[in-house]
Amino acid sequence: MRDFFKKFMYGRYGTDSLSGAMYVATIVIFTIGILFQSTVIYALAFAVFVLSLLRSLSKNLPQRRMENAEYIKISGKVKRYIKSRIYRISHAKEYKYLRCPKCHTDLRVPRGKGKITLTCPCCKNRFDGKS
Repeated sequence: MRDFFKKFMYGRYGTDSLSGAMYVATIVIFTIGILFQSTVIYALAFAVFVLSLLRSLSKNLPQRRMENAEYIKISGKVKRYIKSRIYRISHAKEYKYLRCPKCHTDLRVPRGKGKITLTCPCCKNRFDGKS
């Protein structure tokens, strides 16, 4: 049986991080379908599951790699955004974030300094802000 599976999967893409995320999404959507007793949501969960299976069994390796690379790029941006928001919330008592009016770069300044003049490190624009 093990040799059969090896022979069957030879030349096929297999699972990757996008497939794993799709499997997790299937479970989440299916759970929501259980809560709302909706056949449309069940059908959506089934469609996501079938799509992830088809990706795993695909022999078009370059296309699947490109899809996975795009997923990793997008999920990396989302993870960095969430991580930066968590950092800002955890340091909200110590720092205030001001945005440069010219290039919109976020600048971190210590709280409690009153009115200060800031110089943006990116565009060298000088502007006033309250910390």
